[in-house]
Amino acid sequence: MLKAMSYGAVLWDIVGDEKHIGGCTLNLAAHLCKLGMKTYMYTKLGTDSLGMEALKEISNLGVDCSFVQTDDTKSTGYAKITLDEKKVPAYEFASDASHEFIDADEGLLEKIRGESIDIFCFGTYCQAGEKTRKNLHRILESCAFPLVFCDINLRVENPSKEMLEGSLKYADILKLNEEEVTVLAKVLYHTGLEEVKVIENLRKQYRIRIICVTNGEKGCRIYDEQSGMITAAAMKVQAVDTVGAGDAFGAGFIYSYSRGLPLSTCGENGNLLGGYVASHKGAIPAYSCEIEERFRV
Repeated sequence: MLKAMSYGAVLWDIVGDEKHIGGCTLNLAAHLCKLGMKTYMYTKLGTDSLGMEALKEISNLGVDCSFVQTDDTKSTGYAKITLDEKKVPAYEFASDASHEFIDADEGLLEKIRGESIDIFCFGTYCQAGEKTRKNLHRILESCAFPLVFCDINLRVENPSKEMLEGSLKYADILKLNEEEVTVLAKVLYHTGLEEVKVIENLRKQYRIRIICVTNGEKGCRIYDEQSGMITAAAMKVQAVDTVGAGDAFGAGFIYSYSRGLPLSTCGENGNLLGGYVASHKGAIPAYSCEIEERFRV
């Protein structure tokens, strides 16, 4: 069984009167687990009621909690979410939350090495915390992973160039959406480059193996050296809540890629799982028989 570790924030997604466990990296870990991988969540929670409830939820999802840290001085993160008429979310995040202070001492590094992780996954959101960002780099420098997946999940208009470059240099597979391509072009290259040129620059400069650009209901584009650009159409769904749809795409893509499937199929499977999540409430809904059969859970 392949092993995946997901590093970053665990948040409570609060939509109206409802709350759902989430956070980009937990959503990814939970879906990879549902698809059949052994997954570990590497994060830090507060010891408040939200943190203790989150710990139970992570365990209930089947995700290994042995790398979940706690902090009695910081609160557990949350995101207050509002949806527009197309069910696209806008976020208001808690500040100074526990996930901004994730630790990685030598004992933890040795523990990671002992697990023989196949795929290490991280995003950019949690790196607003300097300690979390520095310890992410420490892990990536100190531990060897066959595959590193990076999700450019930007939540600010002007992200740090240093943070972006520090993330991109480790990525084997990079996921971002159309809007984030534009932001990267502006921050890294100071110009409004077309997507193909931005991708070409990213691949050459950072030696990224595969880059996925998602575009919601329009599907995705996948770039790699052998195939150039591959497009994969999305299935039409009635959007209910698009929170976590991109994370589900990442999980579907990673799982399919790890099985050696063609990149076109990886994209199709990512779109399928992302669309399924968008058509349901919450970022980690129960799977239908169709989804289970498609991924052979």
